[in-house]
Amino acid sequence: MKINWIILFILASITSFGKTDLRKKSLSEYYISNAEAIKSISKEDALKTIDSGIIYLSNLKNDSQIGDLYFYKARIYDFYYEYDSSFIFYKKAAPFLIKSSNKIDAAKSYINIGYEHYYRGEYELALFSYNLAEILLENQEDILLKSKVYNNKGLLKKSIGEYYEAILDFQLVIDLLENTEHELNLANAFNNIGIIYWEQKNYQLGINYFEKALKLYYKNNSTPDIASTYVNIGLIFSSKSDTTKAIYYYDQAIDLYSQINNYQEMGLAMINKAVLLDKNKRFEEAEMLFLKSLEFFDKEKYNLGVFIVKCNLSQFYSEKGDKNKAINYALQAISMTEIDKPLNYLSETYLVLASTFTELRDFQKANEYLFNYVQIKDTAFNIEINKEIAELQTKYETDKKDLQLDIYSKQIKINELEIEQSRNYTLIAIFIIILVLISTFIFAILYLQKRRSYMSLVEQNFKLAKSDIEKEKKLLEIKEPEPKLSSQINPETNINDSQKLELLDSLSRIMEVEKIFMNSQLTINELAKLLKTNRNYLSQIINENYNINFNNYLNEFRVREARKLLISEKFDNYTIEGIGQTVGFFNRASFNTAFKKHTGVTPSFFRNNYFTISKLS
Repeated sequence: MKINWIILFILASITSFGKTDLRKKSLSEYYISNAEAIKSISKEDALKTIDSGIIYLSNLKNDSQIGDLYFYKARIYDFYYEYDSSFIFYKKAAPFLIKSSNKIDAAKSYINIGYEHYYRGEYELALFSYNLAEILLENQEDILLKSKVYNNKGLLKKSIGEYYEAILDFQLVIDLLENTEHELNLANAFNNIGIIYWEQKNYQLGINYFEKALKLYYKNNSTPDIASTYVNIGLIFSSKSDTTKAIYYYDQAIDLYSQINNYQEMGLAMINKAVLLDKNKRFEEAEMLFLKSLEFFDKEKYNLGVFIVKCNLSQFYSEKGDKNKAINYALQAISMTEIDKPLNYLSETYLVLASTFTELRDFQKANEYLFNYVQIKDTAFNIEINKEIAELQTKYETDKKDLQLDIYSKQIKINELEIEQSRNYTLIAIFIIILVLISTFIFAILYLQKRRSYMSLVEQNFKLAKSDIEKEKKLLEIKEPEPKLSSQINPETNINDSQKLELLDSLSRIMEVEKIFMNSQLTINELAKLLKTNRNYLSQIINENYNINFNNYLNEFRVREARKLLISEKFDNYTIEGIGQTVGFFNRASFNTAFKKHTGVTPSFFRNNYFTISKLS
């Protein structure tokens, strides 16, 4: 160690400009080589070595080499699969690497940053990072790294349903890698396109791309990829109801996975085959495969697979009338705490429990599990209005990210000029001023766009309020007797279609004409008594016809009524809180929350701005 410090002291004493750059480069390489030598032995010592280099180079104000050390520190965390930590240091490394014109490592940093955002479901940030990597690689010759950017962008766009854009990105991968040595990467791109065509039900094109992938996988003896592609082809034939071919490809995949002892993937292939056999009434074979896959998943401690199989088994035994097994597997599945349970499987399992306990006439448990099922499925908002809000928000966020990307692209070019012209502080100052002005201009535009988006929502809600007022006038003009149920519904019997229609008619009348929802103390039990029914059937009617629960159903009427009162001159002297209490809300906070949820704007913003809209219309 003494010799090492002597070397550092000698290097630090070099004073000429050219020799200083060489010294700094040698120092970064020195710390990295030392850390590399001990990385696999001691993570902590390797990190300490890099940290000491960062501190030393920071004291020298040598920013150009600090990026190399941050980048390598992130690689150490990757080596130990600590991706949350590596994510932090890739983010620290990227700006330094750009400044030092190390575009390749800067691009690698942004690829890793993007992947972590993608893994976390932060798709906009992931796409932003991939776009930065693409800009950095624009004039580089590393086709494999470029193809990785396009491949990751394709996977991201596929995840959010932008299939056409995803196919274009995968095609860019193909264009880059065709006739190169990177055949497995090329095959993966073919496979990804095949999956998209399968999801779009363009089965023949899907098979064509899977066959292209298979040729390359066979050429490179990639058994796991061959088996995976066989599963994909099996899924296509299963979707086409070609049971014979689907089972053939599933069996091919299962056999290959068995050869390489990949029990996890073999179990997943068995589930696909079992579901298909069950659909074709080959129950004994399906049951055997479900249980075999469960055995594999238990052995491999693959908890997600265990959960999926138990959900399938609960459904399977429920359909076969074996209530005890159906309940047993369902309860085992929902009680698992080791994983984040996929909601589609979880909701269907709750439904199995609800229907099974209903058949057993244990209505308390049936209602409990039905409530859980409804909670998962419940949209809890006005679909049309929130769809508009989501579209506006998505457009706003996309435009903002594009503008941010444009700013970052300009920053990269500024850094290139800084390196070329060396320490030209006057030029740097000019560009910083330009960037500040551009940023100010951009944020002003974003503010105006956001303002326009909210004003558009005010306009939509103003029109909806006027429409509701007109509908209310017409409804009051209709003179017909109030619909009534012929008799009180027996809670021990199922409600028939005629009673459903009568109950729905009565419910609409009491809400739209009598406005019973304006009673802030109204509960589902009280409303059920008024309608001469019970709360379960009333809840069922609301869920089936409006796809929301009782509280959201009430709040939707209250918000619509409040929206009318807010544009009425008769209520100009009412406070926002007074309007909310008039329509049935307990306090201003709950009123604000519900109003914003259903309209996209707060009641005060709506009241303050609707007059401007009304003058324009």
